[in-house]
Parts: sequence; structure tokens; C-alpha cells
Amino acid sequence: MSIVADAKRGIVTEEMKQVAKAEGVTEDFVRRGVAEGHIVIPVSPYRKVKICGIGEGLRTKVNASIGTSTDIVNIPEEVEKARQAELAGADTLNGTLHRRGLCRDQKQVIANTTLPVGASRSTRPLSRP
Repeated sequence: MSIVADAKRGIVTEEMKQVAKAEGVTEDFVRRGVAEGHIVIPVSPYRKVKICGIGEGLRTKVNASIGTSTDIVNIPEEVEKARQAELAGADTLNGTLHRRGLCRDQKQVIANTTLPVGASRSTRPLSRP
């Protein structure tokens, strides 16, 4: 069952409890927010991630952007940026990696952080006007 489905059924999940505690709000506030689509809790079935709630009535979150460009590809540097972002208190990461081997590179970054990671993908440079 998904967190949203549980929330709609009135069930408070462990993730909702963690968010409520971290945010200083009630568990039911979080459950209602998730059920109504005003709060999201990024999770992963593939790895343990830091639980955070994002949305209405919760504190503003810090999203650290990492990524390569078509000119500079340095995956060890991006891994270190991800580590430092987590140590500095970022709540989430968003990565854009430009090149073939994208999955392998993303896996290296993801393996070195517990932050939820969103990803954008660019397969070619932006066109110039």
C-alpha cells in the first residue's frame, strides 16, 4: 500500500510520524496533508532515505542541485558535492547529469547519500537562439 492510500484510509504511517515529530506538528496534520495532496513524503523502495515532508504547513526545505554539464564531467566531484550538501543540512538533492552512462553515474551519487534524489536528464546541449 502507498503512503497516500494509507493516509486516505486514515492510517498514520511511520513516515508520517517521523515528519510530524521533525516538523513540530501533529501526526493527523501530516496524514491529512498527504491524503489531500498538500504534503509529499519522498521515499524509495530501493534504499533507505532520510524522511522529510515537503508541502503546505511545513518548514521550507533546502534542495541542493548537483550535476555535470556537456563541458565538465567529474563524477567524483559530484559525489563529494552530494556528501557535503547532506552534511550542511540539505533536505533533498536534484541532479542533472549530461552524458551516456547516466544510470551508472547517478548510482554513484545516490549510493553516497541518504537524501531523497530527484533527477533531470539532458541528452543534448540546449539550443542557442
